[in-house]
Parts: sequence; structure tokens; C-alpha cells
Amino acid sequence: MEMGDLALTAMRVAFPEFPTAQMTVTDMIPAIKEILASTTMEVEVRNCRLVGLADLRLGSDYVRGKVADYFNKLIGFGVAGFRVDADKHMWPGDLENIFGRLQNLRSNVFGSGKKYLPRITNFKYGVELANIFLRYSNQAKWLRKLGEGWSMPHTNDVFVFLSNHVNQRGHGGGGAPITFRNPKQLKIATAFMLAHPYGFPRVMSSYEWTPFVANFYHSR
Repeated sequence: MEMGDLALTAMRVAFPEFPTAQMTVTDMIPAIKEILASTTMEVEVRNCRLVGLADLRLGSDYVRGKVADYFNKLIGFGVAGFRVDADKHMWPGDLENIFGRLQNLRSNVFGSGKKYLPRITNFKYGVELANIFLRYSNQAKWLRKLGEGWSMPHTNDVFVFLSNHVNQRGHGGGGAPITFRNPKQLKIATAFMLAHPYGFPRVMSSYEWTPFVANFYHSR
């Protein structure tokens, strides 16, 4: 596969057909077997398939249209928001194009002329609170400026949370969060999050589960 001046070796992969969406192999990003040393991290992260998963070619106008049609169908049902996972592996221009095609939310539910409001899931927020309330590696006196004062995104652009189903199990997020296994610290941090004027807070409703750790990751 050729990308500008970069020559990448692609593996042969048997892609399934997608008859409902009428998508074929040409609508998918090929698997990358070899990444040249000259590739930038940006290219590698966004142009290569993530952990071997089939990846839609969002640079295709046809694929963009199919994704936007699906979102618009859900909006028609009354859905007001979407969780876009692993968006750092997609080109911002592709996402902007898709989101720009979305119709207004249902007026009989949300009022006329309302659009969905995109927000970032701010993993850093919960980790920073864990550094204070759980690991005591930072001081609570600095919490007054937690948010934009800590180089985080604008308050109107983020979901804030202490943990989610991903970093509870050791994946992503850049550090260990406070979870239900730390009940005292969880209560304190939750109270702070709900009172502190930053972001759109989301409380994790979790449950007890037995961890099984292999290679530093939870497999359950």
C-alpha cells in the first residue's frame, strides 16, 4: 500500500462482506504487516488497523455517508449522543465530515434546532483525583484549579468521571483510578466531582467482580 512517500507492506486478509451496508474490501483499511521507521506516530496510529481489528476507511465518502446514515437513524429514534471509541485512531477531518452530516435532534423531545453536543471522555481527571485521594502523590490544596487550570480541555467539552469499565480493568487512561475497591476514597472523590464546577460529571455504577490478572491486564 502506498501513502505518499511511504511504502507499507500489507498482509492478505480475508475480509467478510457486509451485505446490509453494501460494504466490501475496498471500504476497509488493509492490515499493516510492516511499519517503516520513517513513519510518524500520527500516521501509524491513524492509518493502521488497531490490534488487528477490521477498520472502516473513513476517508471514503461512501463510508462516511453510511456511518452518518446510521447515526441519523438513531437520532430519529430519539438518541442524543454517541460514544466514539478509539477516536485517536481516526483522522479528525474524517470525524468532522461525518458529524457535519448529522441532523438535528428530535424536536418533540429536545426542542427545535438542537444538535448533539460532542464531549471528550477525560480520563486524566479521574487519575489526577486518584493521585490525591488514593495515592497521596499530590496535595488537595491544588484542587481549586482542577480542570482548565491543569491543562485539561474546556469545561463545556468534557465528560469527567473517576473510572469506567476500561480503566477499572487496567486498560488505557494513563494510570490506575479510584474504584469500588476503594470505598472510602470513592465516596470522597465522588462528592468532590459532583460539587466541583468542571465538566459534565458521570458516576460509574459498578459491581463486584473477581479480577484475573494476566500480563498486567484484567481479563474479566
